[in-house]
Amino acid sequence: MKDLPSPTGDVSKRFQNSVYRSTATPEPIKSDLEQIQVQDKDLEKKKQTALWSAFGFLVLVVASAILHTVVATTFTIFAVIGMIVSGIVCCAYALSDIPDMRYQIARKTVELVERDMERKEPIDITLKLGNVDKPENAVRKGWDRTCYADRWLYLKGYFADGTRFAVSITELLHVKTRKGKRKPKGQVLTLVLKYSPSEYGDLAPLSAQLKNTIKTAPGSTFKSMRIGSNYLRLSFKVFNSPYLQMQTANQLSDTGDSLTKALAVIFLNAFQILNFARALNKSSSTST
Repeated sequence: MKDLPSPTGDVSKRFQNSVYRSTATPEPIKSDLEQIQVQDKDLEKKKQTALWSAFGFLVLVVASAILHTVVATTFTIFAVIGMIVSGIVCCAYALSDIPDMRYQIARKTVELVERDMERKEPIDITLKLGNVDKPENAVRKGWDRTCYADRWLYLKGYFADGTRFAVSITELLHVKTRKGKRKPKGQVLTLVLKYSPSEYGDLAPLSAQLKNTIKTAPGSTFKSMRIGSNYLRLSFKVFNSPYLQMQTANQLSDTGDSLTKALAVIFLNAFQILNFARALNKSSSTST
């Protein structure tokens, strides 16, 4: 896939080489993502127009070939040229297309975290909208396959209570070297919270106990959990194909739906752990 042309307007300064980066409050970020969506939909419409044009020229070529006249032969030449040009344009738009799911999930993630943030607190976001199988995403190369890991979404900021959060989604892909067969390996969703030990205490000794309380969302599994003296790290894996696209502007594909549910559940798990830690810390302080 080619790099998506930069959107018009202010967002163009933050969207370069198929990567969107910004540090701003949630509203401007959501506005930028909406602009990216509008441009992507416009490209999809142009692709459909070019496709129908190519089909129309093909019909003219067939009709001209049936007539077998001098005029028809001349017209056939122009129709073939038109069909080729339309095909090239259609392919160019297809290569510039981006996965709808990515900017939709990015927006839903922003909406999820802003509920617990101060209104003027900024968010740092990096959203990649390019191919997974780029050379820089290769993590392992073997004689028969290359493994790719593309961290296409990274978002961080602070909640109202001072807890720092970082959310990332990484797409995994295996490509066979000889046949070029692509085998999606799912998406890895990771949430890291850095909290105040004075407020929540030290959760590290409770790591094994807390691991048994983790709940997962449909379409995802619990991957790992790490707890330190001042941080909590949770990872889920979503197994649906990452190449399923958004069906409409408001309807998620299976993968997008699973990621949305996994996002909500992973935050729910983290907040439940922190609430338990806060209550336990207060109880310990009171008893002493």
